[in-house]
Amino acid sequence: LRDVIRQAYAYAGAHADDRLVGLWCRDSVLRSLTGLMSLAEDLGERFESLHRQLGNDPENQAKAGAFLDHLRGLHRLLADAEHLPASTDWCPPALRPTP
Repeated sequence: LRDVIRQAYAYAGAHADDRLVGLWCRDSVLRSLTGLMSLAEDLGERFESLHRQLGNDPENQAKAGAFLDHLRGLHRLLADAEHLPASTDWCPPALRPTP
């Protein structure tokens, strides 16, 4: 995800005068977030299954759920934007592109 964000902001920055490029870059990050959300959902389901079948610690389920909620929040912020917003407006510091 970090690489997708970095590449999207680099490309959008190189074409700052083209609004469609900003939209395309935003959409590419949204697709990556959607894919990661799907993987997080699968992981949560696997943890739930392990808990039911083997009595594993439910803390992993909670962590997977919290991560999924965080991704959904990022997705909402980005989806509501009309273009690719400044990374500081929505992106956690660990994922922000470095100048």
